[in-house]
Amino acid sequence: MVAGMNRAWPLLWLVVATAAIALLLLGLAQVIGAGEAAGHATFHALSALPLLTIAGLLLGRWPEAGLAVRGPASGLGAMAIALLVESIGAYGFEADNETRNGLAVVHDLGLTLTSIGLPAAIIGVGLGLGALSMRGHGFARGAGVVGTVTFVAVGLLFVKTMTGF
Repeated sequence: MVAGMNRAWPLLWLVVATAAIALLLLGLAQVIGAGEAAGHATFHALSALPLLTIAGLLLGRWPEAGLAVRGPASGLGAMAIALLVESIGAYGFEADNETRNGLAVVHDLGLTLTSIGLPAAIIGVGLGLGALSMRGHGFARGAGVVGTVTFVAVGLLFVKTMTGF
């Protein structure tokens, strides 16, 4: 390992690079988007930025925290990537949601990735909460575990309700 580097740096740089892609997509939406279709691409790219910001802050602040940081950062990153794929695919639509070009297929791929990314985000945050709760003792540990299991169960029920799985 290089002096001054830690294991979280590659993940942090991946988050930074993905955020740069999100910003590029926001700019492109304003330049080449067609009316309301530009709003569609902008929405997906803007939705990815807070997730990437949280992941970057976690990795930058606590690079050696292990699962408590890497779980949420990985899950939020997976969801952000799915949203960015949807953003690219949104350039395939006209303002009235009619297909404009072949990029519309990429939007469908993004929807499929979202059905993976959303549970990954919920499970990742749940892993982080679980890792933090296991650091506690007595009642705090038990309450943390119950809260973590409840968070994951309700989150996955939400995903099931949204996706119909």
